[in-house]
Amino acid sequence: VTGVIQNPSGTPKCLIRGCWDSHIESQPVSEDGSPIGDSKLLWRATPPPPGSENVSMYNFSLFTVELNELEPGIAPTDSRLRPDQRLMEDGAWDQANEEKRRIEQKQRAKRHRWEEEQASSSEPLDPLFTPCWFSLATDSVTGEQSYVYTGKYWEAKSRQDWSCCPDIY
Repeated sequence: VTGVIQNPSGTPKCLIRGCWDSHIESQPVSEDGSPIGDSKLLWRATPPPPGSENVSMYNFSLFTVELNELEPGIAPTDSRLRPDQRLMEDGAWDQANEEKRRIEQKQRAKRHRWEEEQASSSEPLDPLFTPCWFSLATDSVTGEQSYVYTGKYWEAKSRQDWSCCPDIY
């Protein structure tokens, strides 16, 4: 990775260099772009945890491994609870593939039932999926429709009330 930081008029001020998976450093430069002074380490990769080369850790960093850690009280729709993912992380590949197929079939069956109900109903049905934690709103700048966080997730988590969550697994 290499780059140059310039001021608004385009005069070079600093070099940035390094390697995406090990470190990034900066070094001041003169107005002609020649390096001056010492370089400064901006970031160094944290070494992988011991044993990360094992199949169950996929050479992930500690941060990456911890992203998928289960914590108490999460919503039943949290992707960390996907049974196929858990099986894969445990190295049970065949079971993980079967579980993934089961989840996908469950989703297809739900859509198929909804489409049949939609076709036979004289009234429009509710959407197949309704977000629990977001609502559709018009962006005041662009005029585009987008989903906006409602803030209700943390309320539901504090009450442990997941009644709005669909059974997706």
